[in-house]
Amino acid sequence: MKRRPARRLIYWLPAVTWALLIAGLSHLPGDDLPSVELPFADKLVHAGLYAVLTAFTMLGFRRAQGSSPVRAAVYAFCVACIYGAIDEYHQSFVDHRSTSIVDWIADVAGAALASVYARHRAVGNRP
Repeated sequence: MKRRPARRLIYWLPAVTWALLIAGLSHLPGDDLPSVELPFADKLVHAGLYAVLTAFTMLGFRRAQGSSPVRAAVYAFCVACIYGAIDEYHQSFVDHRSTSIVDWIADVAGAALASVYARHRAVGNRP
């Protein structure tokens, strides 16, 4: 049975909402961000945000587009990496924020972890 286009859009809603949340956080001036004294805390936040974005994007590709689990994981990883790069570039225009390749690497690491985990769960331990 084919899914109706309006119904398929619902599966993209979590990814779009999460991407807008990331954009909103990214648009906050650096002075407005909380300071955490844990080492690498900001990198863990980056990785976590992009792991969730990747998971939601995989849902969109799986449910709305009918992609296989592996293909959805690859597509979602690519989307998250590109979005992370755009987000880092965007921060160069925000007061007291800057573009950081290390932050982008944390974004990519979170996306990779989510993609690998989802692929492992979907395909199992097959070689």
